[in-house]
Amino acid sequence: MICKYCGYENGDDVAFCGNCGAILTENNSSDINDDATCANNATYYNIKPEEDPGKSQGVISFVLGLVSIVLSGTCGVCAGCYGIVFLAVFFVASIIGIVMGKKGLKLSKEQGFNNSLATLGIVLCIISIVLIIATTVFWLIYTLVAGGAVLTAGILSGMGY
Repeated sequence: MICKYCGYENGDDVAFCGNCGAILTENNSSDINDDATCANNATYYNIKPEEDPGKSQGVISFVLGLVSIVLSGTCGVCAGCYGIVFLAVFFVASIIGIVMGKKGLKLSKEQGFNNSLATLGIVLCIISIVLIIATTVFWLIYTLVAGGAVLTAGILSGMGY
């Protein structure tokens, strides 16, 4: 049976077109309709999935952004060598969160959904990156200034001043 919407040749015992998903009956298989849009484009039947396909990526982006903000602030306070390592880990997590959020937004938008969690996740990850950079710069300056002061005090005390 030939589908009149896309011209695909199906078996005689099938109810739906194997190419576009149109319902096949004896009446609609006789002439191919060139004006109809194939159901693969989701315009002929206006098919919309029940659940947002980008929802899981949006949730991942949101969680990574939230965790990065909270924990990078905590690690920034303790700083030191391990603090800087943790900040680097949260920096990478924020980048992954942005990528996942953008992927989730794309998937959602393609199917007509509004993925606000993905948008919020991207914003949180960007804020986290800004905080991580600011914390790193602060601790580098602090280490240079305080380290220089401690070194100078040690030298001066060793000289008897």
